[in-house]
Amino acid sequence: MADVISSQSIAGKNVLDLGCGSGVLSIVAACCNATVFASDISIDACLSTATNAALNDVNIMIRHGRGLEPWRNEKFDLIVCNPSHFKYQIKDGNPALVYPCKYYKFPEIIYACCDFGEQYLKEGGAIITTVANLDKRPFSDLISKLWGWHIQTICSVKVE
Repeated sequence: MADVISSQSIAGKNVLDLGCGSGVLSIVAACCNATVFASDISIDACLSTATNAALNDVNIMIRHGRGLEPWRNEKFDLIVCNPSHFKYQIKDGNPALVYPCKYYKFPEIIYACCDFGEQYLKEGGAIITTVANLDKRPFSDLISKLWGWHIQTICSVKVE
């Protein structure tokens, strides 16, 4: 994910790291001369991002909160999101999601991007996220079908 972010032309752009965790994606974006914003539902993650930003001598505006809520009325050129991964099962023909994350249900952050992301993007903006397809089902197809988003696979890694 860091390689994908650093390959983008983001110098001078506003980048949001949604669910920032340790802040590694924020730091990568800041090192690419982007103006970086970060948020997480975990206060510990926000503190970790702040600490790591200071250690790497980069500026990141950090807000604590759920999903996109901390960024009302803001617009970004790029939203990046590398959330905890999950496994889902099919029940009655519909995906039933299994959540491993302590702080929030994994798809919630993806749903926030899909449902509201467009409101937070500048014209021509994009969302880059990771989706671990642990049971080899086409989750990106599900996102496309439910929200009509165009999904482009930038990198695919097969894990045995």
